[in-house]
Amino acid sequence: MLTEKSVYAYRVFFNTNDCAFAEPGNQIVVSDENGKTYISPFTETDEQFTDRLERCQQTGHNLFFEEWDEFEYKKGMIY
Repeated sequence: MLTEKSVYAYRVFFNTNDCAFAEPGNQIVVSDENGKTYISPFTETDEQFTDRLERCQQTGHNLFFEEWDEFEYKKGMIY
């Protein structure tokens, strides 16, 4: 299960506020510079999240945009 620890770690690492919990639930969403939104898997843990952040540092780019599914807003839904 993801906690606020992961949200804050992402915000600090990427110097952004584009990381938050998707309500309701414990999934996290992040947005890229083009406005695309990506959502964590239901089974993601803080440990997996931290590992991905470390790999981002090693590779020099945001792996969340590559490894998470893009969140598609459904028409007619209120978010």
